[in-house]
Amino acid sequence: SSGINAEYGAITLSVVSYIAVILMIDCTALAQGWLRGNRYPSFSYCTWILTSETPYWAKRLYEILIQVEIILPSVIVFFSFVASSSSLLRNPRLSESEMKRQRASVTITLFTALFLL
Repeated sequence: SSGINAEYGAITLSVVSYIAVILMIDCTALAQGWLRGNRYPSFSYCTWILTSETPYWAKRLYEILIQVEIILPSVIVFFSFVASSSSLLRNPRLSESEMKRQRASVTITLFTALFLL
């Protein structure tokens, strides 16, 4: 039980840290006047754009960090999908109670695969 709590604590800390980094990046850029909102009414779409006042190093850093924000969750979901799929394929003989857990795991894995598509 304490191992599970420690694992969830680490996951929670990771998610909170990830959110804090995203907020820090965006809030810092907004406070410095390096970002401004841009609205495209014909597409019902809003986005952030870097202003001309943004230093070169900040533009490059922001572009890299945006890519990390986009790619990192996808990579985590992909590896989670591979790990859960391989785990489900390894245990062919299960008891009745374990079969119920496996059905739930299969459902979660299928939704993960659907998300990856």
